[in-house]
Amino acid sequence: MAPLLFFAVFLFGTALDGAVGQEDGFLSIDCGMDPNYGSYKNPDDGIVYEPDGQYVDGGENHMVAPEHQSGTFRPYSTVRSFPSGVRNCYALPTVAGAKYLVRVRSAYGNYDGKNSSSTIQFDLYLGVNYWATVKDPWNEFHEALFVAWASWVPVCLLNTGRGTPFASSVVLRRLSSELYPVINAKQSMRMISRKNVGSDISTLSYPYDRYDRHWWGQIAPDPTCKNLSTASTIKNNSMFSVPSPVMQTAVEAANKSSLRIKWENSAPIEYKVFMHFADFQNSQLRQFNVSFNELGSYQVSPPYLDNGVLSNSQWYKAPGGVYTITLEPTAESKLPPMLNAYEIYALISHDDPMTFPRDCLVWLIPLTKELREIERVELIPFNSIQSLSQQNKALRGVELLSPVALVSGNCMHVPDKALVITEGPLSAAAAQLFHHAVVQRELDFLGFLIELIGDIRDYVSTLTCGFSSFYQQQQ
Repeated sequence: MAPLLFFAVFLFGTALDGAVGQEDGFLSIDCGMDPNYGSYKNPDDGIVYEPDGQYVDGGENHMVAPEHQSGTFRPYSTVRSFPSGVRNCYALPTVAGAKYLVRVRSAYGNYDGKNSSSTIQFDLYLGVNYWATVKDPWNEFHEALFVAWASWVPVCLLNTGRGTPFASSVVLRRLSSELYPVINAKQSMRMISRKNVGSDISTLSYPYDRYDRHWWGQIAPDPTCKNLSTASTIKNNSMFSVPSPVMQTAVEAANKSSLRIKWENSAPIEYKVFMHFADFQNSQLRQFNVSFNELGSYQVSPPYLDNGVLSNSQWYKAPGGVYTITLEPTAESKLPPMLNAYEIYALISHDDPMTFPRDCLVWLIPLTKELREIERVELIPFNSIQSLSQQNKALRGVELLSPVALVSGNCMHVPDKALVITEGPLSAAAAQLFHHAVVQRELDFLGFLIELIGDIRDYVSTLTCGFSSFYQQQQ
């Protein structure tokens, strides 16, 4: 028999009320919105949306076509497109070490008048790591869960040569530190599916889910199955915090038959599944075995009005690309298997280390419109800068006096190209750039950096000769 590779969480929970008003740690960005309008509150859920100008540099604002504006959720009535540059990023403020959910939605709405959504395809990156591919983005969204590695996280749209990347909204939600123990500084995940089983509500989210996760209703796929529901409150499991309204519905197999979740994907993707159980009765034994392909099985008796969770303990890729989860009743069970909700996630591989500020020293200054218009300033490949800095050589008339301040440790957010300026001899172009960067005033170099990066005080001892600043490429 294959090794047992399931992880069960059956804990006594607590009842939670629905959230009231916008939660702390919510950032909701309306991409392409006219900044003159300012922020606004969505009357349906109280979530506040704001313009995207302060989070992204570059791109063009557009309205969706008039025929798609009526009845459209307001954040999806505008888009920001990125016809220039290969990589364009939103810089989202975070707290290093905290857990977050980030969601990017692209709702085409024929904003460019070309009716070309079916041919558009571009990639999303979380930092330097591949997240997802956006295909035929008529109204498509992608969601990832991660642990922040710095005081800001870049969410990037990558042009792959198959149409102009664009975004309608970007939202960031801070999660409880207890949620989803599987994610950590070295491991993120993207949402594949999140189902509210037995419910005919199309989507349930905030304020019922205080973290604004979206749960899609899924009624019984087979007419012989039965949709169950209860008005009783289901206690909360702090590791997953599934909303009570989601746990108050379920699907039960017909008679003593089985339930199955099945999908196919031959791509090299590793999955993790979380199944949520809560029984609505405790007078008869309900017992069944859960198996996931060849990973063995685990016996489950759903807790009464409480949230139990079962998951594969390791990330899993099926050799043949076919995934089948089976819920099979035991001989002793008096009732058939049931399932209240489930979530499927794919691993986001961290191809490059995502380290925290103490391991990484890179100072970033927004490349403003004025700075981009200085034509004599050339963006130089980062690898060249790093190599020359280590040899303490001059680069295009810019003296690299402080290699240790240039970069320290393994940094995931080093740009492909950058311009470095230091205290010391500057070329005319670099001097002009620096003049604009400090808004035509002199200031203390060290004080400027402390103001820019709060944790710079940890590195003061390295700044013996000067300073280096990175300007992220905005092509």
